[in-house]
Amino acid sequence: MFVYLFTSVVVSVVYGGDVLSGSVYCKHRECAFTKGLSDKQGATAYGVFNDTLEEKGWAQLDIRAGYGRQATDADVMFAAGYLEGVLTSRRIYQHFQNVQYPFFLSQTEAAVAFARKFLYEQDRWTRDMILQFSSTDSFWRQVGHVTAQLDGLYTGYSSVSTTEEEKLDFFIFQALSASGDLSDIMTASNSSQRPDWRTMTRAEVDRFLLMGSRCSALVKVTDNFDDIFMGHSTWFLYQTMLRIYKYWTFKLRDETTKMSFSSYPGLLVSVDDFYVMSDTSMVMLQTTNDIFNTSLFSLIQPHSLLAWQRVRVANMAATSGPEWAEMYKRYNSGTYMNQYMVIDLKRYQPRKHLEDNLLWVVEQIPGLVIAADQTAILRKGYWASYNVPFYESIYNISGYPEFVSVHGSDYSYEMAPRAKIFRRDHSTVHDMLTARQLLRSNDYAHDPFSEDNACYAVCCRGDLVTPVPMAFGCIDTKVTDFNLALNNSASIINGPTTTNHMEPFDWSKEFKNISHIGLPQRYDFSFYDVYAML
Repeated sequence: MFVYLFTSVVVSVVYGGDVLSGSVYCKHRECAFTKGLSDKQGATAYGVFNDTLEEKGWAQLDIRAGYGRQATDADVMFAAGYLEGVLTSRRIYQHFQNVQYPFFLSQTEAAVAFARKFLYEQDRWTRDMILQFSSTDSFWRQVGHVTAQLDGLYTGYSSVSTTEEEKLDFFIFQALSASGDLSDIMTASNSSQRPDWRTMTRAEVDRFLLMGSRCSALVKVTDNFDDIFMGHSTWFLYQTMLRIYKYWTFKLRDETTKMSFSSYPGLLVSVDDFYVMSDTSMVMLQTTNDIFNTSLFSLIQPHSLLAWQRVRVANMAATSGPEWAEMYKRYNSGTYMNQYMVIDLKRYQPRKHLEDNLLWVVEQIPGLVIAADQTAILRKGYWASYNVPFYESIYNISGYPEFVSVHGSDYSYEMAPRAKIFRRDHSTVHDMLTARQLLRSNDYAHDPFSEDNACYAVCCRGDLVTPVPMAFGCIDTKVTDFNLALNNSASIINGPTTTNHMEPFDWSKEFKNISHIGLPQRYDFSFYDVYAML
């Protein structure tokens, strides 16, 4: 393993309460941390971590960097990562403990070894490209910013990890931010191990697709266009419900980045995805698609940029949907096959005609990225996203036509259960309350579109699936509207849905043996609006 040599000042952070604050001073990757915010003007980065996970279901992190004494962009980004690593170190270790089995220990040794080697080679290639092109290409300069932040996160965490047990190597931090890319990288190590979907039963297909599916999303305009709602419900492993809503403000040489997003400890990306970028008045949502054409995995190779890196660059640098798409297309790794919805609120005026380029939709598979303006569809009322590709070429190349011919139209774009539910229920959305209700909806016992399946709903409850329940499903919901987004804010809730009088999920009742260190025991939280703390 390549040894990363960084010099850092070792500090200790005492978790005596819910709120931690601190400042960090960095120069040439040498950093010193001080508790509190007494010298915001002198610090390279300063921030607050409010650990309200037990009370609200979410913790909140707010970091600002680049507002102190003059520092290089590399120092600013390194400092931002370093400070996050220090302030959230306890939660990072807890999150790693909770995900190390599904991410690493449940995988074959060969697959993990392949992933480690892949990420090492990908990292070396990325750093070589940064050295070659960052002085002349703004795209690679931004990649350099993201890389410096990752280095800082690893170094900051390492500086406060005082026991051997708490020490995590750089690969873990690579893998956490690349958690969306990771499963595809491991599949690429031996695509022949992927289950043969042609011989699966209906129950096996549902389980196979569920574990590869991530999220439901909705972009909705009201009938007279007086508001626009952008919402997202994450589907993931229940042991990942250790959530942090993050605020980042970075003042760099050529731009200021100001964003908020749903995230996890140790990740420099949303990975859900849900981003509000108030500096450019843009919102980005994402859901994950599957592929059944396993030959595509042969196109995945390390001399590329991972999806999480390209998302970060596009979010920091793009000022429109077309720009976002062009940046995301560059050096496509083919990993983490997603549909991205980029909403440019500069193109929206309440009660006015929806301007072109308000909604751009981007889809990726290995070897191909397709993007286009889909505002014309939004003008009809809504855009819904539910883990099936929209673009015909992506749909076809991914193998959906053959899959649907074998297993039925429930897996097609137009006839999937959530497609029908969104088509029927989008007209019920006319304010923030009803937008939240739709994105939390699950009436599987009575809704004919759900076919008595607790995961044939907008907000899946995998723990209620029969006959074999699973600790997987809809773990949160985030919704913003025009005014909230302009204020870098959203309405958020954590935990499996309790709609239609469902019993709140409780770790003590089921799945006791699944690691859930640091997580609330019972998930019965309410929506609340989240705002920056600084």
